[in-house]
Amino acid sequence: MRKVIELTGRLCQKEAITDWRQYRFNLKQLKKQYRKAQKIKYPTSKNEEKKAARCEEVHQAYQDYLLSAEELMKKSQQALKALVSLNNLLAVEQIHHYIQHAERQTNQIDRRVLKGKVIPHKEKVFSIFEEHTEWVSKGKAGVPVELGVRVCVLEDQHQFILHHRHVPRDR
Repeated sequence: MRKVIELTGRLCQKEAITDWRQYRFNLKQLKKQYRKAQKIKYPTSKNEEKKAARCEEVHQAYQDYLLSAEELMKKSQQALKALVSLNNLLAVEQIHHYIQHAERQTNQIDRRVLKGKVIPHKEKVFSIFEEHTEWVSKGKAGVPVELGVRVCVLEDQHQFILHHRHVPRDR
């Protein structure tokens, strides 16, 4: 959502469309809701009433965040319709790309937090900027996992690289 808001706001500002003149404020408000949802913890109390009340607080924080994100996505899509007619197709396409990521992410948050479902590994995206990034389990002590790509490197006896190849994981 951060990229959707920033790019839409800047483009509307450039084209003198006044709907997004407060995009920095909207970004701060959304970030506040995100931080609130992120910081709130699930209950560990033995008392069932306290546990249920705390779970409701967690769900309400995430619902508020998702509602704000969906409203900003709709507002952004409306602005994109106006911007398409001004021949900003490349910028509009980039914003649309980030909107698709935001929709996927809000869908996953809804399923995982509010509905209690498990997200399959193949649906997870580890970077929206480098979409080929994978979860690499190394099996070593200290750093058991990393984010990146698997690469096979062939060296000779003097450690000169003879050949390299990206090894994609089957999804």
